[in-house]
Amino acid sequence: MFVKYIFISLSDNILIDMPETYHYHNKIFFRLFSYFHNQFTIKVVMPQEILADLNTLDLNKSIVDIETIRAIIPHRYEMEQLSGIVKFDPEQGIIVGYKDVSPNEFWVRGHIPGRPLMPGVLMLEAAAQLCTYYYKKTTQDDRFLGFGGIDKVKFRGKVVPGDKLILIAKNRELRARRAIFDTQGVVDGKLVFEGVIIGMVV
Repeated sequence: MFVKYIFISLSDNILIDMPETYHYHNKIFFRLFSYFHNQFTIKVVMPQEILADLNTLDLNKSIVDIETIRAIIPHRYEMEQLSGIVKFDPEQGIIVGYKDVSPNEFWVRGHIPGRPLMPGVLMLEAAAQLCTYYYKKTTQDDRFLGFGGIDKVKFRGKVVPGDKLILIAKNRELRARRAIFDTQGVVDGKLVFEGVIIGMVV
């Protein structure tokens, strides 16, 4: 007689027939179990809590408008990914902005035809521009802050034309030539991406 055991991995369900006698041979069974446990480790990554209490903010009222942003952020045309800022609190290390995702975005036609989805790289670019605003206003450094790296990026939802993508950045480190931020994107109260952005003066 055989007994079925299920070993679960992150992407596989493996069904194995094992003789019932293994019930009485614990040493053999647990060696086998240990082997499969080492081969197929279950990892559950829970999303972070949202970095700012958005319920306390008027997300339709900018404290920094697009023209003021343009005086700080050099990006223009298709690469202008920041529409406004609703909170800027250097004491708490927090900045909150947003990107109004228009049906006229340059990527709509090709990504994806018939089902436009905002590319993840542009979500990160929008967050990076928010981080740049924080860096430049805090340090009064006019040099260009470019990508030095990204880490622990997770995409947890979609962003489509018509959405207001809320962007949140929390400063972790601020130096003369480098800044590190925890960043998140939120749509309709749901986390759609998160990641660490490292900015370097270039």
